[in-house]
Amino acid sequence: MAYVDPYAALRGNAATPADPEELAKQMQEQQLRARQMVLQQQAASATAAASKTQREVYVGNLVSGLVAEEALRQLFNSTMRAAFPDKVMPGFDPVVTVSLHSEGRYAFVELRTPEMASAALSLSNQVQLLGQPISVGRPSGYVDPMQAQTAAAAASAALAAFKAGDTATMETQMGIAGIGPPQPSLTPPGPPQQQLPPPPGGLPPPPSMGISPPVTAVMTSPGEAPTLYLQVEGMVTAEVLADDEEYNEVIEDLKEECGKHGPITSVVVPRPPNPAASAAVFGQQNYGKAYVSFADAGSAAKAKDAVHGRLFAGITVVVTYLSAEQFAIACAS
Repeated sequence: MAYVDPYAALRGNAATPADPEELAKQMQEQQLRARQMVLQQQAASATAAASKTQREVYVGNLVSGLVAEEALRQLFNSTMRAAFPDKVMPGFDPVVTVSLHSEGRYAFVELRTPEMASAALSLSNQVQLLGQPISVGRPSGYVDPMQAQTAAAAASAALAAFKAGDTATMETQMGIAGIGPPQPSLTPPGPPQQQLPPPPGGLPPPPSMGISPPVTAVMTSPGEAPTLYLQVEGMVTAEVLADDEEYNEVIEDLKEECGKHGPITSVVVPRPPNPAASAAVFGQQNYGKAYVSFADAGSAAKAKDAVHGRLFAGITVVVTYLSAEQFAIACAS
């Protein structure tokens, strides 16, 4: 039977041009295409998850162990009835569900409409429970569907402008999409690779494409300078992604542990739109990894030194630095 190259579609017509300028242009176009694809996937995921994600809020700073689910339900029901009297119907309370952390440190409140969830954000630090002001915010990983769609459309327009040689329009659209300009590869292309038959028991590795994969983070060398961004592997399992409580506990653990070493600006744990399918997609894209950004590189370095190599539920934790672009792309997946 004739050997079928499983990566032929990736190679396409990627004949290496002799002109260095043409090669650089080809690399830039590949990078733009990769970013466009990531933003389109993000927009699709945000739309698919909108039915719940847009209607849910995170409620923090609770008095641990003393605030009951019913108290939160009554608080948000009464507030939303006052704010949306025309949308309140008998038998349909504004609050759909309340999920309280097992130790009562925080909760997630799912409301009837996205408008109610947006309005609930105004309660942050304005309402007290048991003498302590509560914080209300969007859940970790929330992406505004409209903003995601706008970014995806702008990325498509930037790619079209790049092909047309319209640099000004390309830069404008990339600014709207929130992506940096594409950079040509600094590594000269190697000699053409000889196509070999697959080794026994497996397929050949994918060919070099001249640029790093758009989503998978690249490990840094030991001597590389610290950045603001960390990738953490070994703390997220398929079971964690599938279970709301375990998922939120891991995020809180990351915030607490990394926060010991300096101010953090965000913690992102990619989760599939359908958490029940986590086992099927675990290990694909960035499902199974966590990402933490810091206010300064020194804090990131301290956190990396403290967390890397530790055991978490019997698994060795691996922490690596990311560039700003790698972090943005990974979190968008």
